[in-house]
Amino acid sequence: MATNRPESAAWAAANGANLACVGPSSAVRKVTDAFGAHREPNDEAHDQMPFLGLLRMVVIARSEIDAYSLAASPYAQWLERFKFLYELNAIPTPPHLPLTFDAAIESELCVVGTPASVRQVLLNQLEEAGANYLLCQLAFGNLPLDASLCTATAIQSEIMAGLGRQ
Repeated sequence: MATNRPESAAWAAANGANLACVGPSSAVRKVTDAFGAHREPNDEAHDQMPFLGLLRMVVIARSEIDAYSLAASPYAQWLERFKFLYELNAIPTPPHLPLTFDAAIESELCVVGTPASVRQVLLNQLEEAGANYLLCQLAFGNLPLDASLCTATAIQSEIMAGLGRQ
């Protein structure tokens, strides 16, 4: 269940649903805490913790500057098209939607950099958010396929391998 609201997380916990959250880690922490406070242990599932997911747009490149340069224009295009759907249907855009790429980085929606820097940022955000699962959006806007594939490869070979997971 996608939510950014603690009230919805309480319902998800009571009904055994997984969560997917987007937003600053500190805000997501309120959601995951609400989930934990309302979760009933399930003996049939051997009390396996549901997924508490954190969504991030991720671009990895050889340098911080390269990653930023690769992602800035595609974010602007993604944002334009995302807002278009809301406007087309006369629905207000989400109030905390980052309207610039710098704002997207500041709000933690986007994480860009080298494999080492992205790994550290994501680990810090997961911990602060109380999340146990990461949802990476590797393709958005007009980001070249090669950039998405490079990011996917780096996540698999340099980030996940460094965590002892494959």
